[in-house]
Amino acid sequence: MGTCCHVIGRDCDYKRDIMNRRIRFIFQVNNIICVLGKLDCVTKMRLLKAYCSSCYGSELWDLANDSTETVDNTWRNALRRIFNLPLTSHTNILNILNDNPPLYDVFCQRSLKFRSIRSCLCSRNAMTNFIARHGVTYGPMRSLLGRNVQLCSEKYKCKVNDLINPTF
Repeated sequence: MGTCCHVIGRDCDYKRDIMNRRIRFIFQVNNIICVLGKLDCVTKMRLLKAYCSSCYGSELWDLANDSTETVDNTWRNALRRIFNLPLTSHTNILNILNDNPPLYDVFCQRSLKFRSIRSCLCSRNAMTNFIARHGVTYGPMRSLLGRNVQLCSEKYKCKVNDLINPTF
């Protein structure tokens, strides 16, 4: 497939990047299904995880962006295709067959564990530490970091302080 590049819009909007990754994913899934369609579902699932599930760069995405949910929907539809399930099959069935958390949860985990975020929140540099903590605790809607932490806090029903604790 070649090297994957990331596209960032003028206002640090990652929508184009997210959609480019989605298109790339669809292409990869179609290749697996068309070329290796006669393999059993377990093998196709392993190939899907190995060759199509790279989330490189998703740590920087705005998790509140609708495009992120679109990628998660595309992943679930790919699972349905791999297991020859109807498009109406329930997501919980897919999570069991997949044996992994939902892709959106993976995005959240990657965002929270992103090394630069940890580095900023735990920085010995007072200014860096202040700006990161301010973005998370006081300005979450103006800061990508803050928005993502706030969203994860609401989704997982935990306190923001638990998420920004250096031990996460």
